[in-house]
Amino acid sequence: MIYKIKDINRRMSEIIGDYISKGYIISPMTTEGSQSNEICRVDFYNDDSTIVRIEMTQYKENHIDTIKIVVESFRCNAEKATFMTTLWNGRGETIHTESFYIISKGVYVTDYEEAVKVYKKQLARLKYDGNYKDLGIADFKDRLLKIVNSKTGYKGVRKSHITGFGVTIQSNGKKFYVIKVKGKNTIYIRLAD
Repeated sequence: MIYKIKDINRRMSEIIGDYISKGYIISPMTTEGSQSNEICRVDFYNDDSTIVRIEMTQYKENHIDTIKIVVESFRCNAEKATFMTTLWNGRGETIHTESFYIISKGVYVTDYEEAVKVYKKQLARLKYDGNYKDLGIADFKDRLLKIVNSKTGYKGVRKSHITGFGVTIQSNGKKFYVIKVKGKNTIYIRLAD
């Protein structure tokens, strides 16, 4: 099944609604702050000793952009919680998880194997068609470093890690800049037609 971000948001709302209908109350004292890859979270409690957190996170799973909804339970006295109370994501008891894998801009699937197939197909389309032309990196290293560092997962790259820069034209006529980075996936940037 194909999902849009609106569908994922609706699913998160449904899960939150289920907990509200079970008598849970939002616990704002424990939801302040942000933890790394978190998009949002809501904490609930329905007794003095348990807080249920529904969180949405984003990350890459083997190069595939992923959104995950996780429901966790924490042993914590919600009535005595303050803004200083920290409940770390991933350290509670996991009750439920759902993962959504991107296959196209704004389009997700829940089947990881399907997402891997689509990713491999997309990657194959970008493979060199034997017409790669090296443009040299000496004159472009400062600009290339800014481009590379702007990509997720490439923040720590230094100039010395950039090993190649060129252009390729695919069999369908689409042109791409190609930036080769030591120890990382090659970066492809499509040129305007």
